[in-house]
Amino acid sequence: MLASFDILMVDGYNIIHAWDDLKKIAAQNLQQSRDYLVRILTDFALSHNKKVIVVFDGKKASHWTEQLPCPNLKVIFTSSENSADTEIERIVYNSSCKEKILVATSDRTEQLMVARMGARYINTGQFYNFIEDSQEILRQKIKRYAKPARPTIGDTNEF
Repeated sequence: MLASFDILMVDGYNIIHAWDDLKKIAAQNLQQSRDYLVRILTDFALSHNKKVIVVFDGKKASHWTEQLPCPNLKVIFTSSENSADTEIERIVYNSSCKEKILVATSDRTEQLMVARMGARYINTGQFYNFIEDSQEILRQKIKRYAKPARPTIGDTNEF
């Protein structure tokens, strides 16, 4: 099921408030928790060649989108009048490939809305496990392709 999507849409604050590690960081510094989530999603986008859109509820300023150095990752902050849910619904509704969108949220109303439009969803717990599994696969790939450390004189008694 999860392998057959092209676009991952993430309800940013829904994930932050659901994952224990992000929730702890957010209690001290919300910006750091957002940055940490974005780094996790950047790694995912790069390692799986998937388009990732993370949406955060409004700033005090107008709606804006940040395009990061990762071409597959977009961060959207909604305007103060709109919620992340509204923005996610708008993007799904306007998409020509709704069936290839996976929305990460535990907001039941949001899940039902995107499902009615033809997209799929994953709850925050399942998404956490999915990301953990993908990070482990990436670590194994890195380990497999990493060059072994060069031996030093102290490593061998042979001359």
